[in-house]
Amino acid sequence: MKRVLFIDVRNATRSQIAEAWFNQLAVGIAEARSCETMPSEDQVRILRDEIRQSVEQLLHEIREQDLVRMQTSQVLSSPLQPVWN
Repeated sequence: MKRVLFIDVRNATRSQIAEAWFNQLAVGIAEARSCETMPSEDQVRILRDEIRQSVEQLLHEIREQDLVRMQTSQVLSSPLQPVWN
């Protein structure tokens, strides 16, 4: 499948519109992507916020996994006590 890249110098949504139209018209023949070389300040701010949220979520998940591992290792490392019925 052929690939096409639409590049926009400033983010005026031209490349995104071209990508959407192309992908609708070329289904199964080719695939388009779009990008801009100078994103607007709003895009940079939004992207920064999204990255920050993703990193915070990832760190939260890692901390939860580490807590579970720590608790599991403490249980596994405790001496086994015989159970008498």
